[in-house]
Amino acid sequence: MASVIELIDEYTIPGVTAAFTLAGGSSATSGNGSVMDSTYDTYLLKWIAVDLQIDNRQINFRFTASGTQVTDALYDSYAERTRGSSFTDLQANNAQNGYLSTGDDAPDQRTSAGFMYIYHPNDATKYTSSLVEEVGYSYNPYLQGMMGGTILKKLEAHDGIYIFNGAGDSFQAGKFKLYGIRS
Repeated sequence: MASVIELIDEYTIPGVTAAFTLAGGSSATSGNGSVMDSTYDTYLLKWIAVDLQIDNRQINFRFTASGTQVTDALYDSYAERTRGSSFTDLQANNAQNGYLSTGDDAPDQRTSAGFMYIYHPNDATKYTSSLVEEVGYSYNPYLQGMMGGTILKKLEAHDGIYIFNGAGDSFQAGKFKLYGIRS
């Protein structure tokens, strides 16, 4: 049997936007009411041309349960960043209240693009986990890559993903798409 990948939800940032939700039922910003459910084995979140208002900020992700973001300090993550200038940075963060990516580190550039594979979001007997790859320009401006992942150590079903920028920042531009993958 062939694998199937289908678009579940998408959101194009229309202007200054602080946060939004993909899937999550009635909480979905797109208004289409989609959820991450047992229809698919795995989910794929893709983003491109993401630009943040303030330089040197990060994109943050939280899973949602029944449309409400999970803010518990139960996200464990690990990532390695590499810059074109031969800079390497290892990040390990335990007991965080969300997962963060490298985000936008450069002025006036729609710099961040990446993807996140999401595993077991709808299985309340397993932790929801993800693998992430992202590329963007750092503020020097060097090309920067990041690979890593996170585990939400809470046994509950998750139906969406809440995307926001911390420290009072907002998104200026970008496009996010959530796909379901069934094998």
